[in-house]
Amino acid sequence: MSKDASMLAKMLKVANSPAFGGSNITTLGRAIAILGMNNVRGLAISAAFQSIGAGRSTAPKFDRKALWRHSLGTATAARIIAKLRMPEFADELFTAGMLHSVGILALERFVPDIYNEVLEIAFEDNRPLHEIEREKLEYDHCDVGQVLCESWGLTGILRSACSFYVNPISDPDNFESTCVISLADTIASQCGLYNQTPRYKAEVAPGIMDALELPDAQLDAIRNVVMKELEKTEQGLKAA
Repeated sequence: MSKDASMLAKMLKVANSPAFGGSNITTLGRAIAILGMNNVRGLAISAAFQSIGAGRSTAPKFDRKALWRHSLGTATAARIIAKLRMPEFADELFTAGMLHSVGILALERFVPDIYNEVLEIAFEDNRPLHEIEREKLEYDHCDVGQVLCESWGLTGILRSACSFYVNPISDPDNFESTCVISLADTIASQCGLYNQTPRYKAEVAPGIMDALELPDAQLDAIRNVVMKELEKTEQGLKAA
């Protein structure tokens, strides 16, 4: 369940709603504690039916599976980095990694024709999505992610990750944790878990490694663990 971005977002949204009295619930464990297992099961079943009924994307260039794999890879890398640098936030940063690109799902759903153009340009020009989104829409998926987090009652690390991961230096509140998500996002892409742009060569943003005090030599080890974890997860899903 923690590896499905839409399911996780729904659980956090409900756990933070006035009906359950939640406030700043940011991890799967806390959401389950607030909701109770019966409500969790109901949400899971509801999400499964919604997923089945959603049908194919209306933006032909959009690859939902690629986004899921990228999000899972980012979440896995974020948890590994967090255990090295800020272990008390490892679970929350896994959640942030799953949700960091949630704005893309909203854009694909609500402006599919324009977003298909964005994806075509990104593929042809080897450019990051947020740059083209701003050219076409005057806002990007990070702006949309921030609005979604605010509407779901998500604050702190989660909202910062969705809002600033493409430019952590702009984060006034949670710079270090957002650097973790930025680095994790890049690592996922370098592992071949691309976010809609398979030809774009992702590079670690300047200053990220210094900010996290991580040696470059650790990147290969993190990439290896990410790929092993993803392989185990996908094998488990096939067996389910």
